Amino acid sequence: MNWPKTALHSLGRRLPTTSGTLRIDGIGDRTVIRRDRFGIPHISASDDADAWYAVGFCHGQDRAFQIETRLRIVRGTLAALIGPDGLPMDRLSRRIGFRRYGEAAARALESHHRHLLDTYAAGVTAGASVGQPRRPHEFVLLRSHPTRYEPADVLGFIAMMSFSLASNWDAELARLQILRADGPGAVSDLDPAYPPEHPASDRPGMASGGLVDRLAGDLAALAGTLGLGGGSNNWAIAPSRTSTGRPILANDPHLAPMLPPHWYLLHVTTPEWSLAGASFPGSPAVAAAHNGRAAWGVTAGLIDNTDLFLEEIGPDGVSVRRGDTFVPCDCLLY
Repeated sequence: MNWPKTALHSLGRRLPTTSGTLRIDGIGDRTVIRRDRFGIPHISASDDADAWYAVGFCHGQDRAFQIETRLRIVRGTLAALIGPDGLPMDRLSRRIGFRRYGEAAARALESHHRHLLDTYAAGVTAGASVGQPRRPHEFVLLRSHPTRYEPADVLGFIAMMSFSLASNWDAELARLQILRADGPGAVSDLDPAYPPEHPASDRPGMASGGLVDRLAGDLAALAGTLGLGGGSNNWAIAPSRTSTGRPILANDPHLAPMLPPHWYLLHVTTPEWSLAGASFPGSPAVAAAHNGRAAWGVTAGLIDNTDLFLEEIGPDGVSVRRGDTFVPCDCLLY
């Protein structure tokens, strides 16, 4: 969002607390967060739980509104914060069920990892409140407060990012629109790789136009908000081919540049392990990093991993068409 400069100036500086001592419920032992001259946090914690709590705390301090936006997209409540512009993303989120997935995935976690997820989410909430003496500008201008972050939001965010990186939903929509307009022959001519033995997912002439256009608009709104990229690559160089005798790993997920950025740099140390790299605000995952012995990265496969289905809902609102009849729908509906 582009806020008027006069409004931001009148609200004054609203920066997180980065010096002194804070006493916070939920952390087990003394944890130290040092900021270097670039503002990057260097975290020293006594165990895993405190380390991930501190990571969440820094995320909440520095990226509270970014996380709030993602949380609301996951829950399908963005329009309640920003108005009608959020409706396309809310519709899409509730249809797909990012939050429903997050809740189910959280229930499936074994106790140790669920505890770490709980501590990370609690850290985000504390960082967005206790970690800064004044609400960030965005919340003041929207007359709102940070929402309590929950484990289901963490996992729902991961599902949302996985969906956003799916590489061919736009091609699937284009194929359907060509099929609807010009028939199976046009699809075959333009996309000869489509196996002829696979039936089209829609029959020419079916009344799907409005639904397809609405879905295309909702997906475009999500892509515009999340700032998606258009490619991805990664490579490794063997030790025998480097001047240092050590391997080199590089990766580039091609996420579109945006403010605030997708990545959040950090350095974490415990008695058992240490890492430095780039994390996603809203998630404890450090997707591109190294630990002094090994390095890892993330890249998109860019494969055909998306299929679209148009379901006809029955007159009762809880059944779907199967052939010439309607059968009970086993999905969750809002």
